[in-house]
Amino acid sequence: MKKIFITSLAICSFTFSQAQQAPYQEPLSNMKGSEYKFTVVKSLDANAVQNQGQTGTCWSFSSMSFFESELIRMGKGKDFNMAEMFIARKAYPLKADNYVRMHGRANMAEGGGFSDVVNVIKKYGIVPEEVYPGKKNPKEAHNHSVLEATLKGITSAVADDKNNKIDFEAMHAAVESTCDAYLGKSPEKFTYKGKEYTPKSYYESTGINIDDYVFLTSFTHHPFYSKFTLEVPDNWNWDQMYNLPLNEFQEVMQNAINTGFTFAWASDVSEKGFKFKEGLAVVPEMPFSEMSDAE
Repeated sequence: MKKIFITSLAICSFTFSQAQQAPYQEPLSNMKGSEYKFTVVKSLDANAVQNQGQTGTCWSFSSMSFFESELIRMGKGKDFNMAEMFIARKAYPLKADNYVRMHGRANMAEGGGFSDVVNVIKKYGIVPEEVYPGKKNPKEAHNHSVLEATLKGITSAVADDKNNKIDFEAMHAAVESTCDAYLGKSPEKFTYKGKEYTPKSYYESTGINIDDYVFLTSFTHHPFYSKFTLEVPDNWNWDQMYNLPLNEFQEVMQNAINTGFTFAWASDVSEKGFKFKEGLAVVPEMPFSEMSDAE
């Protein structure tokens, strides 16, 4: 029986949980002087927010936060800090392979989705942050701009339809060495807190069962109560989501929070209502197309 839900809508990702707040606190706001006020009704534990730097890897950071909250819920404590960049590092070669097989007509960028994390964990496992920080200089922020451009250059050349024969072995070697150069070589074995692990055995030691997690969404262009492939570029591996009516989708999320389960949420940050600098996302009752400039 599936017991936890990863909810997925579109592009960028968040984990719905937060550090415990004192009861009856003052309403929260998105920024000083804002008229928007929020009251904490139910609060669940999460570890501190990590900095994704100049990368499009929010999908990995939010997913790892979600699983860390899962470990807290399971009574494992707050000592877990999972390596987001291990997930991204393992996803890049998979994405490159798909890009070439699709003759360059697929997504080859930093973005991804929650299903990427599930697929990587199934295939490779997970590691602690201190084992694989995913950057050569620990003091510098993450920045994948050059890495992404280099990988795109490699894969675009290989995927060119003018090529009569694709040398996948050479392409894989180039992609792996590029990832190693910018992110560091991912560990095959490591020692953590006095014990030796592989990424898979460390995953197994957490007690998480990745098959317990499902993807839900709510769209009107596909039948409800069935699965469909979410048609967004970041769903490059064509994973399927289970489609629910919006009111039931909301009920699932509310029930999860009220019974002690966090959930991961993916949303489209290209929407006009998303205000990054103001720390706010608004869905107005009136469609933007019907609003005046002042509104």
